[in-house]
Amino acid sequence: LAVLDCGTGTALIPIVLGRRPIFSKITAVDLSDEMLKIARQNVYGSGLQFTIELPRADCKTLPFDDSAFD
Repeated sequence: LAVLDCGTGTALIPIVLGRRPIFSKITAVDLSDEMLKIARQNVYGSGLQFTIELPRADCKTLPFDDSAFD
């Protein structure tokens, strides 16, 4: 499953989801560079940097196709 987390903040929810084998790709977006910096630290610390992507994006105007996520 590919999932999207909008407004991920510190990425704690994607980290919990990423530890479950059902999720193959998690995209966690936030508009705040500072929050993404913390999120990256948390994701790398969890060892899930190959499962969780952390692009900067506005949840009101997402740059993804409608069918990009399950």
